[in-house]
Formats: sequence, structure tokens, C-alpha cells
Amino acid sequence: IELLKEKRQAVISLAVTKGLDPTVPMKDSGVEWLGEVPAHWSVSNINYCLDDIGDVDHYMPKSVEKGIPYVMTGDLMELASNINFGECKQVTYDDYLKLSERIRCSKGDVIMARYATIGSVSYVDVDTEFLVSYSCVTIKPGLSKVSGLYLFYYFKSDSFLKGMQGQINTNTQGNVGINDIKKLKIALPRLFEQLEIIEYIQSEVGRLDAISELSRSTIALAKEKRSALISAAVTGKIDV
Repeated sequence: IELLKEKRQAVISLAVTKGLDPTVPMKDSGVEWLGEVPAHWSVSNINYCLDDIGDVDHYMPKSVEKGIPYVMTGDLMELASNINFGECKQVTYDDYLKLSERIRCSKGDVIMARYATIGSVSYVDVDTEFLVSYSCVTIKPGLSKVSGLYLFYYFKSDSFLKGMQGQINTNTQGNVGINDIKKLKIALPRLFEQLEIIEYIQSEVGRLDAISELSRSTIALAKEKRSALISAAVTGKIDV
């Protein structure tokens, strides 16, 4: 399972920094943590390909029994559709409107944690109203330049995480600010190539996740059989 996790990470990292064709000419990106990228890709600040990036007001609203989900870093899943909104803190609709005046999450956005589990990201694949905690930033891709899913996978790459770590190391507060993220570099292929890369990653990641899930099921079944064998042995139910 650990090897499959490593393979999964390698698939994502290589695809979004080196592309799918190993024969294309490469160039130096000019960024140490990014290294060489395909020569026909552009390299720019992340802010160049965004429509907006921001966080909600830094205020912790009161909880209510039933309201709008307030999503914190611990609630994040790779896909927003997998977040258990019913288990999230709930806030009033008025607080939702007031706190999300600066930026409001919508389908196609990417959410990134910038405290605690720094670099954890979630792709918003649902049209559901929810409030993102100020411990995260909401990132809106400029769709004429980049796909939200491509951004999501790029943010998960080893190269980007190294760049993030460099920003953390120079920040005395131990977190990543919005301006820090804006200044980080991204290597961008053309839109049609981004879609090809997304399809490849989804196919490979889906295959690896299926193998991993089968491994977990096999382990769980083996544990059950082991327990049953021990129980049968110590209660005299095995005819030796």
C-alpha cells in the first residue's frame, strides 16, 4: 500500500512537471525546485493564471444545529463531493453571507490549507453552498489559461510542495500567505495538453487506488480469519 502511494504521487508529479511525452525537448525552468520542463510550456507566477485567490474574514462564527457547513482543514478531502458536510461545523446563513463577501467557493475552484496540514488541497466538484475556514484559501482558476483540475494536481506535485516548504521556511509565522502562493511558479502546457494530462492522471490514479483498495480488503479479510482461527483454537473447536 505504501509503494502504491509513492507510485501515485510519482505519477502526478511527473505528469504536471514533465508532461506525457519523454521525447520532447526540455528547458531549464529557472526555478530550482521545478527543474527542467518541456520547452514549449510557459513558466510564470501562479497569480498569472488565476481569476482570484483569497480567504474569508478571520473570525470564528458560532455553531448552530443546522445551517451552512463550515469546512476546516481537517474536513478536506481530495474531492469536495467526498467531504462529509453533515459532520462539519454548521453556521447561520447570515454568517455565511457576511464572512464570504471577499470570496465565495464555487464549482471548479481549488481549496488549499495554509495552516496545520499545509498544502492539503481539495477540488470543488459540487454545486453546494459551504463556507471555507480562514485556515484555507480559495483559488479560482483563470479558465482561459488553466483548468481547475490541472491546478489541483499541480498543487499536489512534489515540486510544488517543495516550493511551498521554501516559503514556510522563510515565514516566521510557519504558514503560507496568499502573496506567497501568488509568487510561486507554475509550468503551464496549453489547455488541450492539460486535459490530456488530467485524463492520464485520473486513469492511472484510479487504477492504483483500485489495487490499493483490494489490498486493504485482503488485509481486513486475513485479520478476520486470523482472529477466527485463534478463537477456535483456544475454545477447543478445532479437532487436532
